[in-house]
Amino acid sequence: MKELRIQTSQKIEILDLTDGVERLIPEQRDGFVLVYCPHSTVALTVGENEADLMHDYARVVETLLAGSRPFQHCGHGVPNAEAHIFSALHGCSVIMPVENGRLKRGKFQSILMMEADGPRERQIWVYTL
Repeated sequence: MKELRIQTSQKIEILDLTDGVERLIPEQRDGFVLVYCPHSTVALTVGENEADLMHDYARVVETLLAGSRPFQHCGHGVPNAEAHIFSALHGCSVIMPVENGRLKRGKFQSILMMEADGPRERQIWVYTL
């Protein structure tokens, strides 16, 4: 296992992890890469890294569950139930194929981390299979 450490700077933030993940894949490797986030208020997905779309992702994260308020959860005095629910609905891992040490992905596909409870330091675990 290899690890990326990411420092987020906003409550809601979408970051492209693709280059960081690809740097951790051994050269000439074929197989798969599993990207996993061990935090319950972050989601991982495959999507397009385009400026307007990144803004739209963040807006949806912020508003997706707003109509479900109020929430009972207030863990450690921090009312972040929306972030936990968003992560649970979206997932905390991505698997992608690897060919010759490079991610085998579509033209517009990137590995995106969706922070929903920042700013925080996050760990991303990367396994080559």
